[in-house]
Amino acid sequence: MSKSINVLYGGLAAGALMLQHSEPTVAFACNAALLAAITTSSLYNRSQRGERSHCTKSDFEEFRAALNKEILDEDCKDTSKSDIYVVSMDIQKFKTTNAKFGYDCGDIILNKISNELIFDNNIKASCRLSADVFYFVILTENSDSLRKKIASLIENIAKRVPSLNGEKLKLSVGYCNHSWHIDDMSCTDAVSSLISHADIARIFSKKNNTLIEEYRNEYGENAVEKLSLEYDLEQSIEKGEISVLYQPKVSIKTGLIEGVEALCRWTHNEKGLISPAFFIPLAEESGYVNKIGEYVIYKAIADLADIHKRTGTNISMAINVSIKQFETNQGLDLKRQIFDTCDMYKIPHNKIQLEITETTAAKDLNKVVSQLEYFKGEGFGISLDDFGVGHSSLFRLKSLPLSQVKIDRAFVIDRTDTGQALLQNIQDISRTIDVEVVAEGVETAEQFQTVKSLGCDYIQGFLVSKPIKVDKLISMIKKGKIDLDAIGS
Repeated sequence: MSKSINVLYGGLAAGALMLQHSEPTVAFACNAALLAAITTSSLYNRSQRGERSHCTKSDFEEFRAALNKEILDEDCKDTSKSDIYVVSMDIQKFKTTNAKFGYDCGDIILNKISNELIFDNNIKASCRLSADVFYFVILTENSDSLRKKIASLIENIAKRVPSLNGEKLKLSVGYCNHSWHIDDMSCTDAVSSLISHADIARIFSKKNNTLIEEYRNEYGENAVEKLSLEYDLEQSIEKGEISVLYQPKVSIKTGLIEGVEALCRWTHNEKGLISPAFFIPLAEESGYVNKIGEYVIYKAIADLADIHKRTGTNISMAINVSIKQFETNQGLDLKRQIFDTCDMYKIPHNKIQLEITETTAAKDLNKVVSQLEYFKGEGFGISLDDFGVGHSSLFRLKSLPLSQVKIDRAFVIDRTDTGQALLQNIQDISRTIDVEVVAEGVETAEQFQTVKSLGCDYIQGFLVSKPIKVDKLISMIKKGKIDLDAIGS
């Protein structure tokens, strides 16, 4: 058997390796991988000394990842007469570990794990295809035997990895197995499927908080797709896929932009823009809403400071806060972040509105109300979003310490007599309890004239502006008064 491996570096061909062996064994594939890694590592070290200044570490990592995947595919084919298990393993919260203890510590952990995989006699082939995801192949009799070998491996890794201030290294492991004959290898998708199924099992391992998870057929396509999106959502901030846009709230009396709402958007690197109507409930269900919420709070308050500085105005910022953020750790993390970020950017509390959506019912409304009262007592505004739908009730309207109510778009666009009567009643009730009223989703001149005639305080919607980036918002604010009667006629 012979194998030719091109060595690419810095986008250029640096040479080639030609390896030959009488039999296509796993050992041959592993030796080929090792030799190639040594060759490319040598090139990288030369570049670090300035001999190839255009080479970068990312080039080396990308090439090594591509090479290792090719070798791993060959390993699977070499063992085609046996039952094999493909295992996918990653380090939980590895990015947090890097941030907390430094990248040098992270590199040590990766090297320790790599060494254990290389010198473990049970493992026939191994590689690392991304930052902290390892793949390896084990030949064994059954899944019970496999689990014992994986458990032994994890125990050895735990002994080798340095202490993280008393925190234990946590791993997520998924695996799948497949029995095949040599004739099956005409289907090249078999190897890719094994790796993909091992990945899915690993994600379920993390989801179910189990150390080792086996791939099962009943995982089903829809469940896997949803779980995959949950996993992507968890990493979306680090990947730069989460962004914050701003939609102006314009005073009907003055025509000035007196406030904005921060709106979270997720642009998936493969699937494109994912609707907030889908990913926000997914974030709440999966528990990632706190992480995303933290990012949005920080970004919105930081941008508000920039808006104040560059426009000379003193507008307010509405930030959507999930009920689950109030319920997590009794809302202490939420309080700490909001107060600390306002202090950091010197934003007065009365320029921040916490916007809650009533479509998510609180488990304990009294506790949530108590926290909202605390925020209002500290000067923050409290706004009720999407009023009129979901868990709406006059009791909730009365019990919450509100400063503003946002009428759901469904009432704004409803042109029936009943719809208009309900809109008028909502407006009257809001006036009775002395809260401001924002009409959401105003898109047409007719809708604007309706909410204006009812006495709403603010409008928000595409008639004025779609959600926009902060720089465009600043330009819009600098233009001054908006002639609402002109655009609404």
